[in-house]
Amino acid sequence: MSAVPSDPLRDIIIGLFQLPANSDPSVLTQSCIPQWDSFATVQIIMEVQNAFGIELDLDELEKVNSYSVLREIVAGKGCLPGEEKVK
Repeated sequence: MSAVPSDPLRDIIIGLFQLPANSDPSVLTQSCIPQWDSFATVQIIMEVQNAFGIELDLDELEKVNSYSVLREIVAGKGCLPGEEKVK
């Protein structure tokens, strides 16, 4: 059995919703996780901002509804290894 590679964004979502450690990031969406409501979105955003030392602007906050969108936003700020900051 191989270990799941570390992914801090996925780990934040998995931890908040107490999902299995091997959860597929493609299903980590607001529409697939019943308990992902507006309050949970605020919790996710706060944890991401603390973990990466960034601030999300209002436009970015309104878009957070999935792992993939969150990853795109954080990568755009140059906070993920192998990802360049979007200018």
